[in-house]
Amino acid sequence: PMIYSPLNNDQKTIEVRNKRYKTIQEAKRICLNVFLNSYEIQLQEYDQQYENEFLQLESHLINNININGSCVYQQIQQHMNYQTNKLKRQVSMKIRSLRGI
Repeated sequence: PMIYSPLNNDQKTIEVRNKRYKTIQEAKRICLNVFLNSYEIQLQEYDQQYENEFLQLESHLINNININGSCVYQQIQQHMNYQTNKLKRQVSMKIRSLRGI
């Protein structure tokens, strides 16, 4: 004979709901980590592109401009480094906030 046990069924329902919630949360974490990892890779690629462009600019300025051009180049370099570092800090802060660090 089958005995009806509502308490047992309620416990199983709660367990299934909790397991479902944990599975969904884990899937969200995995998706977020995949997104953040791809974003970090993209940032590294942009950083490399920036470095390449900057080296081309340096070469152009040094080869085509007189002595004062070196000063212009140094000012451009300082400004670009400042802006790049500022953007990197902002992105890093956003990534940390998304990860809950």
